[in-house]
Amino acid sequence: MSEVACEGLTNFYADRYGIEAVNVRIGWYMSEADLRTNTGDDVEPGRARFARSTWLGPRDCRDLFRRAALADLPESPVTVNAVSRNDERFYSLTETIRVIGYQPRDNAAETLAE
Repeated sequence: MSEVACEGLTNFYADRYGIEAVNVRIGWYMSEADLRTNTGDDVEPGRARFARSTWLGPRDCRDLFRRAALADLPESPVTVNAVSRNDERFYSLTETIRVIGYQPRDNAAETLAE
């Protein structure tokens, strides 16, 4: 509910006042330690898969918000997904890459293998 309300508000201000706005849909922001906790052997398999697919690591999160703040937007408002480069990702990053130039570097599977 809050996501819809906030996106509606940014859309209003972008349309009414010409403000450039980027709506960021954050997957699941977690540290590497939290990712390991949420994907451990004692975690329900569906929850563990969700954590691996929607993980947004701290480095990627920082990079994404920096790009969103500095992007020369082709239109406004825009809505982008914020997840890392996860093997099991189901959220598309196509628009995020196209609109703000985000290039995720972290991958839940690689992080968990370390």
